[in-house]
Amino acid sequence: MALEPAPAGTSTTPDQASNGGWIRVADADALKRKGERIHVRVGGRYVSVIQGNGSILYCMDSICYHTGGPLTIGDIEEVNGELCVRCPWHHYDIRLADGAKPYQAMNFDPATKKLVAAGWKYTKNTQRTHSVELRHGLDAGIWVRLSADSKFESDQFAYNENAAQNVSKGDGSFRPDGSSPQGSAGFSGSVASQGGYKRSGEVMAELRASKSVAQAQPSPSSSSAVGKAVQRMHPQEWRPFQIVSKKQ
Repeated sequence: MALEPAPAGTSTTPDQASNGGWIRVADADALKRKGERIHVRVGGRYVSVIQGNGSILYCMDSICYHTGGPLTIGDIEEVNGELCVRCPWHHYDIRLADGAKPYQAMNFDPATKKLVAAGWKYTKNTQRTHSVELRHGLDAGIWVRLSADSKFESDQFAYNENAAQNVSKGDGSFRPDGSSPQGSAGFSGSVASQGGYKRSGEVMAELRASKSVAQAQPSPSSSSAVGKAVQRMHPQEWRPFQIVSKKQ
């Protein structure tokens, strides 16, 4: 059953104080019911904290791994008995617990020469999730610690300011003409004011274009430039209309 998302444009500014990599991003009572969420920018990365069952909180990258859609403003649904968020652009379900995409696998039966259901399967290293805690007492609040293990598909969009614009506005519409409203809403006032994206092609085009501009620039050496670096793709590495993976 789908649940209503939190009010459009919900965002907050994380406190600067941290403790062992933990960042306080909101008051302890910021989320009160299942399906509510807040969108924050932590270390330049756009993440969302979502209320699950009871007092359980989940945190994951705000921008969808698939083509940069506003994943975390989507409906919260149960898929195979587990809570997932459904991206409003392409309707991909992402499991809140670990960012995996559930899909129903099929196997070929040589006896009948037909495809038969093989049950639910889950992708790996798809949408990056992060640690989140609800604390009480002197350090009361919602605290987030970014994960950095391995590589996840959502890493390529995690620092993309324009893609984050749709999340901060709560705008999940998908317009074929690519038109984008003007505005300056954002995560902690960091999103570009020229508006967000309304189609996945715009996000992918920016990734390819940004790499061509970066060819004449030295590789970033500071940690603050890491987020920008992961967005760049070399034009010769792009293979349009060629299937490179059959991963679900």
